[in-house]
Amino acid sequence: APLRGNNAASIAGKKSWLARHNPGAQQEIFTGRKESYAKDKGTGTPNILIDDRPINIEKWQAAGGYGILYQANRDSLDKVKKGLEDYAKVQRNQ
Repeated sequence: APLRGNNAASIAGKKSWLARHNPGAQQEIFTGRKESYAKDKGTGTPNILIDDRPINIEKWQAAGGYGILYQANRDSLDKVKKGLEDYAKVQRNQ
């Protein structure tokens, strides 16, 4: 979610981070109501949320999405990599 009161700069910073760490992302959504995007509207496939707030992950997962809790000041990017690999395994097995 973009920071309140500074949406434009917040979104620009998030896009820059994604370009460096996840080039080729298919779609990026910046909103305060994340959980409404937890599942693909057409296929019902769980979408992925990487977030630093446990409450956002909880709401996302309750809505049927796949969440990865990531604290940039505490976690290695390997945590995100493992989460994405686990998601891919689950999707292959369905």
